Amino acid sequence: MDDFYSELLSAPSSREEEQDVLIRQLRREIRVLNDKYRNMLQDLYLEHRYELEKERQLSNRLKEVIAKQTEQLIHSNQDLEKSNRLKSEYFANLSHEIRTHINAIIGFSEILEDSNLSEDQRNYLNAVSFSGNNLLDLINNVLDISKIEVGRLELSPEPLLMHDLMKEIMNIFLLKSVNKGLEFYSELDEKFPKCIVLDHIRFKQILYNLIDNAIKFTDKGFVKLSISVISFTKASIDMEVKAQDTGTGMSQETLDNLFIPFFQKKGQDFKKYGGSGLGLSITKNLVEMMNGNLTVTSEIGKGTIFKAVFTEVPIEELFAIKESHFHFIDTTTFKNKSILIVDDEKPIRDLIINLLQPTGIIVKVAENGKEAVLICETEKPDLVLMDIHMPVMNGFESTIKIKDKWNNIPVIGFTSSTVKSEIDQIFLSGCDGFILKPISREKLIKEISRYLSI
Repeated sequence: MDDFYSELLSAPSSREEEQDVLIRQLRREIRVLNDKYRNMLQDLYLEHRYELEKERQLSNRLKEVIAKQTEQLIHSNQDLEKSNRLKSEYFANLSHEIRTHINAIIGFSEILEDSNLSEDQRNYLNAVSFSGNNLLDLINNVLDISKIEVGRLELSPEPLLMHDLMKEIMNIFLLKSVNKGLEFYSELDEKFPKCIVLDHIRFKQILYNLIDNAIKFTDKGFVKLSISVISFTKASIDMEVKAQDTGTGMSQETLDNLFIPFFQKKGQDFKKYGGSGLGLSITKNLVEMMNGNLTVTSEIGKGTIFKAVFTEVPIEELFAIKESHFHFIDTTTFKNKSILIVDDEKPIRDLIINLLQPTGIIVKVAENGKEAVLICETEKPDLVLMDIHMPVMNGFESTIKIKDKWNNIPVIGFTSSTVKSEIDQIFLSGCDGFILKPISREKLIKEISRYLSI
């Protein structure tokens, strides 16, 4: 710009010349500015292209990373699903194998109880029965917590008579509480509806675990089970289950860890109290699965109160409970009736034969489903007791074939599995009923009596 002013000062004096000089100078300045602007635009464009290329490359790298991670996640998820499936199958098979042998131990112990035993022999037998039932409880808890961890524990809501269930719980624990010198109370709200809808087996398990835990840790005083109405409508009820004891109580540290699987109270005498540390963890999970919440308050030396609040539990006022008029007695007999026992395990076949021996039933046996179909074709038994898990032909296939040809022959399936899908499959295959292992004489004869006349 200094050159511009210098040129103006030395320029001709005529106005036209001045204007020409000014115009030329302006044009030069415009060209300079234009070149600068063009260069600036070019730089901006190149910089923009560079940034776009960087973004494109980054985007591609991100896509590759995301695609790779997605593929890894898919494979990991597939591996996890496969692992969970294999784990479930493993525990199902383990359950079947272990329960089968425990079934034989408990069943033959029951048979021996009717024998002429010396006092020492009866004490030995009681120890075997006690250990067998404790082992069965431990296995059930381990299997339950495993199913809970992989989300495979299923509920089967059905009509439930709370009054009858409370009476059953009282009968289970009355002798145990008396032997410890404890008073055992139960209280059911008079406003409680006659029939509600819950998973009967799992709700009973909740009550059993809470009362068993209370009696275990109470040496004097009382244990009380109470069930009360919080609120209700025509269709549902909110209710509270409370288990109260005057036992040893728990510290805050114990309360903070109480529902962790396998947790044992600090300083707990394992020989005195035993247990796997799974009962309360399972109970809490079951309560939550039933749209409930479990809480606990405790004071050392004064006792503990567990409260389980359930909301919107359906009321089933119109449901007609099918009550069996069968009353089990050891002399129950079935005249001229034949039963086919189908099981691949000889100890279980022998157990059922011994359980049925006093009834006068004619017993036939088959080691697998294929043999069962052939025997039905030639012998025409009055009833079939069908194990589910067998080689050659399993109970599902065998039942379908039997029912397809001889629909009038009742088939009772028996299994050690508590998985809802398997129990549903038992009925879908055509079974008229089912028995859950371990099999007792009372359970067996009571189920048979539904289909055979005494």
